Amino acid sequence: MKEIIFSPAEIEISGEKIKNPFKGSMTLSLMKYKERIEYIQKMDVGDGKESSAAGKMIDLVYERCTKVDLVYEPTNTQYTNLDDLGYSVEGSSLINEAGKALIAGYKLGNS
Repeated sequence: MKEIIFSPAEIEISGEKIKNPFKGSMTLSLMKYKERIEYIQKMDVGDGKESSAAGKMIDLVYERCTKVDLVYEPTNTQYTNLDDLGYSVEGSSLINEAGKALIAGYKLGNS
């Protein structure tokens, strides 16, 4: 099983891209291409089901994240799990970015 160190340069909050305020990374276990396609098909995004698909994407991050080692730079707050990270807007946005990376496939050289 392939794992990546996920640390995007930017995250999206309310439709606006900002510099990632976290130092450190999340470790994500990637799906094989065929698994990813099958998962996308099961998400069933059509007919207003986007919120259901978003929930499934978050579930995927919880299934595939093997390590959280992040520090929120403005306050120097350390995060070691997704639950604590998800309490903030910035942390939730980072989790969403991880979900997008898992679904779309990780771009080589992305850090």
